[in-house]
Amino acid sequence: MHANGFDYNDGKDVIYLRINFVNEIWVIDHSTTSAEAVTNSGVNYGRGGNILYRYGNPLAYDNIFGEVRGDRNHFSNLLQNGIPDEGNMLLYNNANTLGVSIIYELEMPQNFALIPDADNELNVVW
Repeated sequence: MHANGFDYNDGKDVIYLRINFVNEIWVIDHSTTSAEAVTNSGVNYGRGGNILYRYGNPLAYDNIFGEVRGDRNHFSNLLQNGIPDEGNMLLYNNANTLGVSIIYELEMPQNFALIPDADNELNVVW
């Protein structure tokens, strides 16, 4: 999987993990304990140890909707504008398949709801 970085949002108490070889960013609940991680309930988001949200490569979870934007992504970081639970994220892609590197500014979701058979990818601001 090669997780190559993370960022923490203290307002939402979530961790963003960059998963390079899957070309995605995963959102997990920071409040989850080891005991709660084996369940599918409890903690802040009621999802236990499950991934709350994922974006960058909808094909990684068999979703045909949404544009693949992850391409060996690195160093995504939150732009918080002084507000702990709001802001966008910068995402740097090595873009191995395109042969050119790309930086996206992505609009972060207000809630973490993956909807089956829908475009769950983040909006590109820049």
